[in-house]
Amino acid sequence: MLKKNEETEVSMMFEPRYKLSYDERRIIVLCLIEMKNKLIRENRYTDAIDDLLVKFMD
Repeated sequence: MLKKNEETEVSMMFEPRYKLSYDERRIIVLCLIEMKNKLIRENRYTDAIDDLLVKFMD
């Protein structure tokens, strides 16, 4: 069970820290897709990239 101050620290880790414009988000998503395609070509796992894409698409 988490203590009160630990709960605050955990919740702070997941708060958005930056406000990105539409163009900035678009560039990040395109780069993540490009990186995912590269990993697929190399037969490597893409789980981390998939997680990041979901966060940026929300």
